[in-house]
Amino acid sequence: DSAILLAVAWDAARCARITVFEPRERWYTHWYVYVAVVLVSAVMVHPVSVIRSHVFDAYLVPSEAMAPTLRGGDYILAKPIREPLHRGEIVTCRLGGSLVVKRIVGLPRDTIGMSAGRLNVNGRAIDESYATAPSDEDATDDEFAWQRGFLASGFKSRGYTPTRHTWGPLVIPDGQYFMLGDNRDHSLDSRYGGFVPRAAILGIPTTVYFSRDGAAHTTRWSRVGLAIQ
Repeated sequence: DSAILLAVAWDAARCARITVFEPRERWYTHWYVYVAVVLVSAVMVHPVSVIRSHVFDAYLVPSEAMAPTLRGGDYILAKPIREPLHRGEIVTCRLGGSLVVKRIVGLPRDTIGMSAGRLNVNGRAIDESYATAPSDEDATDDEFAWQRGFLASGFKSRGYTPTRHTWGPLVIPDGQYFMLGDNRDHSLDSRYGGFVPRAAILGIPTTVYFSRDGAAHTTRWSRVGLAIQ
């Protein structure tokens, strides 16, 4: 048996010396194809960790609080804030200890309130085409109690019973912002958690770079590349 194995090994070595291997170039042999495959595979598995960098940040939208603008399962890119913030801008921020995506509806020193779901800022009704219409069901919450300390002059805190759709008018302090989710019936925002300081506002979302429907386990290709506004 040993002799046979030695003979086979010698023959294999002899053939290897005389065999010339000439590889043919294929489209899949280029280095950039392998890089693309690795990146796409990584994004599909864990998009946030792959995209995050020092130039922009990546976030996963966890809920429908910003629907229809943003959907739960959207992966978004956010750029650093380099200019003054504006009313109506969508931002990433820390609210009540959580990292969230909300829309700025009130700036420092604004007087803001809501009546039957209609937002009012500085005495002017705001047209919010991006927001979902409020439902007929309205309710108060113990978490709204903080609002009593910021009521506009002439409004007494005693007897003040704010609800999801009717609250204020509140005066926003310097350096603070008021945030709302576009899906007003399903958003934990400044109505509950209070004002957001400037230092807690982190970035401005610009693009949906990936989106997955967790319930259906499908990719929402129609949302990939969507500009956020």
